[in-house]
Amino acid sequence: MDRALELLKSLDIDRQKDYVVVACSGGPDSMFLLDLLYRLNYRIVVAHVNHNVRSESDDEYRFLEDYCKEKNIIFEGTKILDYPRENFHDFARKYRYRFFEEILHKYHAPYLFTAHHGDDLMETILMRISRGSSLRGYAGFQPVTKREDYQIIRPLVSFTKDEILALALKDNIPYVHDLSNENDHYLRNRFRHHLLPLLKQENPKVHLKFLEYNREISEVSQFVANYVDKIYPQIVRKDKIDVHALKNEDSYIQRQIIYRFLHNIYNEEITNINQKHMAEIMAALNAGKPNVVMSLPHRYEFIKEYGQLYISKHQKFIDYECILEDKVEVPLGNISLVADIDDPEYQKKSNYFIRLRSCDIALPLKVRNRRSGDYIKVKNLEARKKIKDIFINEKVDISKRNEWPILIDSNNTILWLPGLKKSEFDVPIGGEYDIIVKYEKKENHDEQ
Repeated sequence: MDRALELLKSLDIDRQKDYVVVACSGGPDSMFLLDLLYRLNYRIVVAHVNHNVRSESDDEYRFLEDYCKEKNIIFEGTKILDYPRENFHDFARKYRYRFFEEILHKYHAPYLFTAHHGDDLMETILMRISRGSSLRGYAGFQPVTKREDYQIIRPLVSFTKDEILALALKDNIPYVHDLSNENDHYLRNRFRHHLLPLLKQENPKVHLKFLEYNREISEVSQFVANYVDKIYPQIVRKDKIDVHALKNEDSYIQRQIIYRFLHNIYNEEITNINQKHMAEIMAALNAGKPNVVMSLPHRYEFIKEYGQLYISKHQKFIDYECILEDKVEVPLGNISLVADIDDPEYQKKSNYFIRLRSCDIALPLKVRNRRSGDYIKVKNLEARKKIKDIFINEKVDISKRNEWPILIDSNNTILWLPGLKKSEFDVPIGGEYDIIVKYEKKENHDEQ
């Protein structure tokens, strides 16, 4: 009891003015906590969620409502009327905390009290170890958790379930009994019924060892988080990760940087990123290839591109091909015919325009994006080169390769890769030509 009272004393609560919200199911743990706070003269608001999954749920609601009326305690209750087909526990947890936050805001209460105890902590840690988690996750839950505008307080983490039951019996504290806790259908119950008794048999105070483990892991996790906070702005700039800077860090810190980067994208849906995703991202980071694209949940792509890592929403790309009559607008810019072919501006070397003879090619000219197997006979080279290889050699961003315009004639001969390479059909300076085609990149696309 001393540890619980010590925690309560550390809180900045004016018992004459401040309300505290107690999450109460009516079971022995939450009723013991409610009784403790009631005897200490806290201004209490009981928040109860009727999960509506057992025949006894309505009775338990009325039991708690009547108890609060008898004690002159404010009671706030709600009932879940419908559930999704999947993720029952996740939905119920989110529903509970949304309701608790509503009540906290209604009474301007800075603290939410829950009755999580030492056995709950052991079960949570063991479940996360068996399923896999993060460093912070392996710690279980904390006696005090800070949220945006309130704190969750768990004063009973130093108690076992048996200790709470014994004290509730001693003090004649009424409570309801949830029979669903007796079966082994849920993983938590299997740990509770079969594994915890073995641990307690080895050490009756094993829950305190878990509490020490919890504290140790939490301190290490906080140290790592503080370090990541410090270096994150040096590694992540303009929503892109600097690969060179990231590789200067230990592999564990690299993963933490990437995880935080992903969290900024996914927020509450970060649970969709699993260990397999992280392993693939780390493999991409350390791969010799300068460009890698991998798919992530919810149609995101994780892209490694010439010394940078970033995330982009996958867009289904549609191939395009159109006849060049005057000007063609393409995703990366504009391709157009030059009206004044004698303009001195076009009597110089540049990959942003091409001079052509209509007698050498099959008209009309067309503009399209790349196709599998595309190649070009590059000017002043004997061999032909694959468009794919030119993109790689010129370090064209992966995200732009499918959109990059290509000038072809009606025989599908590639005449020009605008901004990058000209074909053998380009007329040298001083030669005779009757067509000039120019390329103007959009301002929001960087020069290659």
